[in-house]
Amino acid sequence: MNLKFKVQQTNGPAARDKSNRPAVKIRRVGVLGLCVLLALSIFALNANAAREAWNVDITITPDKEEAYLVEETAMFDIEIKRRGRYARLKLEQIEATFHDEATHVTLIQIDRGRYTYTTPPFADEEDPTLDITIRTLRAVRSIQRLERVIEIFEKRIEHWQSIKERIRHKRLERLIDRIIAIYQRLIKRPQATIDRISTRGIIGHNSCTIDVVNPVKYIEQMEKGLTTGSWEDLTQAAATLKEMGKLAVPKLSEAFMDSTKNPILRKMYGEILAEIKDSSAAEPLIAVLNDLGQEESVRAEASYTLGDIGDEAALNPLLNALNDESEHVRSSAALGLGYLGSSDAVARLIEKLIDPGLNMRICTIRGLGLIGDSGALEPLVDLLDDECETIVCAAILALGAIEDDEAVDPLLNILQIGSTKKQIRAMGALGQIGDTKAVDPLITFLQGEDEYLVMESGLALAQIGDPRAVEPLEKAIEKVTDEFVRSELKKAYETLTGEEYQG
Repeated sequence: MNLKFKVQQTNGPAARDKSNRPAVKIRRVGVLGLCVLLALSIFALNANAAREAWNVDITITPDKEEAYLVEETAMFDIEIKRRGRYARLKLEQIEATFHDEATHVTLIQIDRGRYTYTTPPFADEEDPTLDITIRTLRAVRSIQRLERVIEIFEKRIEHWQSIKERIRHKRLERLIDRIIAIYQRLIKRPQATIDRISTRGIIGHNSCTIDVVNPVKYIEQMEKGLTTGSWEDLTQAAATLKEMGKLAVPKLSEAFMDSTKNPILRKMYGEILAEIKDSSAAEPLIAVLNDLGQEESVRAEASYTLGDIGDEAALNPLLNALNDESEHVRSSAALGLGYLGSSDAVARLIEKLIDPGLNMRICTIRGLGLIGDSGALEPLVDLLDDECETIVCAAILALGAIEDDEAVDPLLNILQIGSTKKQIRAMGALGQIGDTKAVDPLITFLQGEDEYLVMESGLALAQIGDPRAVEPLEKAIEKVTDEFVRSELKKAYETLTGEEYQG
């Protein structure tokens, strides 16, 4: 069968049909000659590939023991030896693949026997096994030549398909389809030869398993869990990101900064960053805090997380946030400064004790307590006379956290005149401070009738550790009727004496 055709388009007026389309003219070309050349080249390549080459031994050593991140540069030493001696092979002889067929790896040689590549995304990163295959240079070049032949045929197919789209003659369309089918059959022959050469040209093979983590996978799983309402999937993905620790920080920071994501998710990303406590997250968090166009709740989360991370770079941004229009942001900044623990923030926080927002005042008090600087003692003692019981209780807790003996007398005064709620908070604060001046007043409450005050006084006495409280504590254990209170008093007894209660 003689199929030698070429399509030539002309543009003159005589070349146009009734529909004003360009006419198409077909001429003969030498396709058969190409087929003969292809057959001869395949025969020659098969002959070359049939020769077996010497074998080599391969050792693959990852550069680090800890996990690589997806899309991180992984570094390997690949030792290739022939008969016990180092073999210097060209890079094009080395093929690197993973078990996942969709995962491709391009090695870059940076030194003798030293290679890098970027770890790809894996469908399943539980077992990312890197396979290294060495082929003879002759086989590699033969494959490359055949691939170029296939590429030529593919371009010819594209060419004929483009011609077919421009003609409207059924007979010519059928003819072109036959030409395309011939090219497609011709492609199968060199492809089969490539497969044979690829196998027969192997002179060495080895593999190693590397530990690769993919934070993006679990960030997407959190997003999917929120969308589908699967709280279990969401929390499991969050727990995995926490376990990844510092490895997850760059992608979590990126997700936290993404204003297109759900604010609930962004807050959760911030909470995870707060638990990981890596300073590399400080810069993106500061950027979110300073961006007034960001969601209020997300900026507030950034404030809190910055303090929890504990990077000193957060000090000034958090101090500035104390004046934010949003009380939510101001409150979170006050707490953030508390977790940051810098004494440089004490004076500014004291100024905010008169903020009009109740939540802001409470968070400011908590922040001062967390810092624990005695410079805040007097302003906090002054708050013990505040009309708002919530403010008083917050001030009592902060005084306990500061653990300054100067707070003992004001707290003992609360024991005498305060409400039950205030008395309970004061007992806890006195226990934290640990001054023995509080022992006798606390023993008085230990002997009282209100069993919850009895319990709190017993726990405070255990913290102080004065032996005078042992006998009253034993009597209180025998006296109380509430089982929970009794169990707590027994724990207090054990803390105080170092021995289990035997009564």
